[in-house]
Amino acid sequence: MGCGCSKQIAPEPTPQVIDFSQNEKDKKLDKEHDDKTREIENETREKELDLEFKRREEAKRQLDEFEKEKRAQEEEEEIKRKKIEYELNLKELEEQAEINNWVTLIQGLLSKTKLNNHINAKSRKNFNSLEQLANYLKNSPAENDLELYWVVFVWIAENITYNMTGYLSGNLGDNEANNVFNTGLAVCQGYANLYSTLCEMMGLECRTISGFAKGIGYKVGDTFNSTNHAWNAIKINEKWFYVDSTWAGRRKNNSNEVTDLMPYWFLTPPNIFLESHYSPEMKLHRKCTQKEFENLKMYGLEYYVLGFKSFISTNSIIKCDSNPFFMELKSNIDCDLSFSLYEQSTDKKIENSVILQKDTSLNLVKYGIIVFLEMQDKNYILKIFGKKFDSDKKTSSFLTEFILRREGDKINNEIPKYDNITFHNGQIKLVSPKSTYIVNDSNPLFIELQSHLDFDFSFNLKEESTDKKIENSVILQKDTSLNLIKYGVIVFLEKQNKNYSLEIFGKKFDSEEKTFPYLTQLILKRNSDRINNEISTFDNISFLDGQVKLLSHKSMFITYDSSPLILEFSVPFDADMMAKLKYLNGEEIKNSTLVQKNPQNSNILVYVVCPLAKQRFILTLLSKNLKDNMFYGFADFQIFCKSDRKENLESKFVTKYSSEYPFFIHSPTNRILKLNEKYKFKFYIEKAIVVMLWDQNKKQIYIDKSEDEENIYEIEYAPEILGELKVYVKYNYGSNLSGLCLYEVQN
Repeated sequence: MGCGCSKQIAPEPTPQVIDFSQNEKDKKLDKEHDDKTREIENETREKELDLEFKRREEAKRQLDEFEKEKRAQEEEEEIKRKKIEYELNLKELEEQAEINNWVTLIQGLLSKTKLNNHINAKSRKNFNSLEQLANYLKNSPAENDLELYWVVFVWIAENITYNMTGYLSGNLGDNEANNVFNTGLAVCQGYANLYSTLCEMMGLECRTISGFAKGIGYKVGDTFNSTNHAWNAIKINEKWFYVDSTWAGRRKNNSNEVTDLMPYWFLTPPNIFLESHYSPEMKLHRKCTQKEFENLKMYGLEYYVLGFKSFISTNSIIKCDSNPFFMELKSNIDCDLSFSLYEQSTDKKIENSVILQKDTSLNLVKYGIIVFLEMQDKNYILKIFGKKFDSDKKTSSFLTEFILRREGDKINNEIPKYDNITFHNGQIKLVSPKSTYIVNDSNPLFIELQSHLDFDFSFNLKEESTDKKIENSVILQKDTSLNLIKYGVIVFLEKQNKNYSLEIFGKKFDSEEKTFPYLTQLILKRNSDRINNEISTFDNISFLDGQVKLLSHKSMFITYDSSPLILEFSVPFDADMMAKLKYLNGEEIKNSTLVQKNPQNSNILVYVVCPLAKQRFILTLLSKNLKDNMFYGFADFQIFCKSDRKENLESKFVTKYSSEYPFFIHSPTNRILKLNEKYKFKFYIEKAIVVMLWDQNKKQIYIDKSEDEENIYEIEYAPEILGELKVYVKYNYGSNLSGLCLYEVQN
């Protein structure tokens, strides 16, 4: 039965039609869009790269231009620097030429014997008036005005005495020319007045100048409120020159000795004169104010006469940021220098604080001055004196002085090295180290000297701060096998980071002098406790004028690990030697050495055992003098045992007696033998017919002669009795037994 509704039927779905051609179009459009985008991006990137390239090119151009400008500026500055350097060098050369000409001129005037004899022929008492004196001087054999000025200069310097009493009391007296002539006394004004008056009488142009001078009582840093000196200016060939006859004159020094004439105050170069003389009245020198003059460094005239170059600090006060302080002088003349160092505030002299190292290998001699300043923030005055090394002068001339101020605690271990440090007139050279202040990282220090001559040396080692003398701490090894004799000085320093002074004395080997003249001083310091096992070795260490040579070792400081230490020497055939081992205090250590002559080659063997490890001992070798049969020491070695093994330290050597014929102990060499322990006894004995052991109970044990080795006697034997065990020999039937050596048997 129906419900009255019609039944609806769903329509069938319409099939979807895909347009593939449209998809292809979309893809194509998308690709075109992407390609366009990439093209735009590439164009943008190319533009950016192009801009970046142009920017870099511009930057490079600007940099090149900047560097070009910089190079041009640097080249311009270098040209200016070289120009200034050239001008300075030229100026220095001109000044040096002026100094050389001046020194040559004075030496030429001093060599004019006839002229100088005329000056010195008559003193002040030989003349009744100034006019008479002027006529005498004018009629001298002078060849020109310069020599006439010289005649007046020398006569006044030699015949007028400086009025020191008047100067010190302030009562200067009458210094007019006539009064100076009549009394023979003057201060500087009188000298200058007399000089100008005599010149005027002789028709020579001359002026008297008043000004400031760094003379008697002057100290570095002083200033001037009023004039204190007078001198002269003279005119030669339309040019003015300075003359100071006051400072040229002879006078008594602090030792009451009369000083030499100082002729170099005649025509002194103006810039040198300026260091000690200044006047606003007449300035022949470079421009300079009074203040600049007061601060100007002053050198003694001999500084220039001896050829020193004033290239060091132009200020008198030098600040030192480390200790020791080093300064260097140079001269074209070989000089002996000496020094005085004072604490400025107390005027206390500081001893042993200045040492010199001198290098004579170049055209200019170099002088390295090493100064040790005790305290920080204190001023010290260093005065330097000098003379030619071959001069006959007993005293040295003042050269210059400096105020040194130490402003830091920094230790200066970088003292410049010199390749050719010499002393004793160049006969002895310090080869190594290349400084007279030696700082080492180990102990002992090694110093090598060389000379064409054979010298004997002695040494004095002291601790600087206490002046305590250190004994048995210096040994000398000598190699005479070469044309240049080598001397190795081995120095042991007790304490770390302490300064020690080593004074070296010496004389020629064949000299008849009884004492050793002083040669030089070195300052030594070590920075660590490390033992120096690498002492420089010598191939031909010899003694007694080359008769005894050390063969086994190449140093006189010997370290060893295992006992015994054996030293071998070649000696003359008939030599007889002894050896003694001692503590550093000189106490001898018994039975610690054994000396034997090797029968195979006649060399001497010295056996040594040290009783303690890591401690130094002295080994003294002695030889017999055939004239008096006494033994005399000829060499001292220092021995150091590195190992503390018990067997190394407790050994003692057998006691060996002198024998009629050659006798050598092969074994055992130890003095102490153990009871019931078997030993091989082996001896070399010439001319023997019976050899035996003899114990404490007088038991005789005969020792057989070897069938294989000539003069060898040997036996294996274990000591049976405590006490002495001796070796005896009989050389002839019917003769007595002779003792050869002694052992001691212990448990």
